Amino acid sequence: MTRLTTILFATSLAAVVAHAGPRNQESHSLLIKVQPGDMARYSVKMVFADGAQKIEMTGMAQDRVTKVESDGTFTNEHVLAGVRLKIQDQEIDVTDEKRQTSIFKNTGEIVEIVGTNPGDNRFAYVTSIVVPTTPVKDGETWAREFAPKGGKAVKLEFQAVGQEKAGSHDAVKVKFKSSETSGGKPVKAEGHAWISLKDGRLARMQATVEGVPMGQEGRPTTVTVTLERVQ
Repeated sequence: MTRLTTILFATSLAAVVAHAGPRNQESHSLLIKVQPGDMARYSVKMVFADGAQKIEMTGMAQDRVTKVESDGTFTNEHVLAGVRLKIQDQEIDVTDEKRQTSIFKNTGEIVEIVGTNPGDNRFAYVTSIVVPTTPVKDGETWAREFAPKGGKAVKLEFQAVGQEKAGSHDAVKVKFKSSETSGGKPVKAEGHAWISLKDGRLARMQATVEGVPMGQEGRPTTVTVTLERVQ
């Protein structure tokens, strides 16, 4: 190999290595950024299966921010309306609106679900999407543990998969799994959430939640949930 060929080979190799080497990854803040009056609307589909029967529920949900504190903590009014239940071949319209007021940190952590017993909100806690206070990069992982007063302790684990469109929303796709860590018969969840880069709210969620107690007997039920932001 001549000296000139050696130089060209070395230069080419260096270029390839530089191109294939690690690059600076863009980081994104996933904190929720809202003002009083801000709204988001979602189509909702949930399928409940306990081995004996399957119930499909569809509806429209609306979240409206009613108050924002100086530290970013905010109060949200959630309304579920237009609910339809499908049990085997029978469809039932449920016309009553369901309203719920909750308080969240701007990380998504639940501070309080107003007027309820934490034991009744196990589904909400294991499907919480809680983000870091600092920007995250693709592939980054984090975890959170908390114990609602009067409820079961929960561990949540997350990984930022990468930037991806969710409908018309620019979002970061986040993989998550969670489980109650105290008491018996834990409720567990696993799935993906797409977090809007614009305001930090959900743009989409697809999850499976296992062990949700349903009915008077508290039968352990598997629930699959799909949320899609439409506004």
